[in-house]
Amino acid sequence: FVDDLAAFYRGIDVLLSPVVMRGGLNFKNIEAMVAGKFVITNERGKEALYPLPVVCFESGEKVVGFLRKIETDLEFGVRYRKSVQDAALKRFSKNEVSAVLPYLKSAKVTNRIGILQHDC
Repeated sequence: FVDDLAAFYRGIDVLLSPVVMRGGLNFKNIEAMVAGKFVITNERGKEALYPLPVVCFESGEKVVGFLRKIETDLEFGVRYRKSVQDAALKRFSKNEVSAVLPYLKSAKVTNRIGILQHDC
């Protein structure tokens, strides 16, 4: 549990988040993306976040190589983080969520779906 989520994300540059068991959308990864942080995950984590662009590595050496790249190529790092953040914000924007609501209402399943909206 994190007391202050904003402070947590201000204090990191990268979230290393391998997924061991599939279980739906991993919200901590989405939160980190929206906060403009690098998210490094494995193949299972990538599948859960599709179609969002994520960094996916299966070996420690590749993770270290990526970390070195973002430390030495600052322009690449800024561009990459911005593209991931923009994709996450677009995918989980109020407009995208609102576009799905009429379908959910017609399918009569909204009583089983909680929708959480954040103003970013």
